[in-house]
Amino acid sequence: MGMAYDASLAVRAGALLLTLMGTILVIKSIRAPVRNFRHTELWILLDRQHGLPENQAQQMIGGVLRDRYMWHAQITAVAALVLWLLAFLLAAIRLPGAE
Repeated sequence: MGMAYDASLAVRAGALLLTLMGTILVIKSIRAPVRNFRHTELWILLDRQHGLPENQAQQMIGGVLRDRYMWHAQITAVAALVLWLLAFLLAAIRLPGAE
């Protein structure tokens, strides 16, 4: 059941959580270029082998992670914006006939 009784509250909660998720993704994208690539999920996917000089590997992997985090943050921001607009619309519809 959760928040099924109050669509406006459910939409606001979703918008808030998406905003939080987007913020975390932006922070991760800022930190990605300087984070040691050996402490990332991508390093595990590469089977701990890359065949590049260390400095180049750090730049390449950090750059790829930064780009992907920002891409996901942008998609999340769009979804959060849609939910915030829907929440304001639901609040505006509710105002004239407030209980």
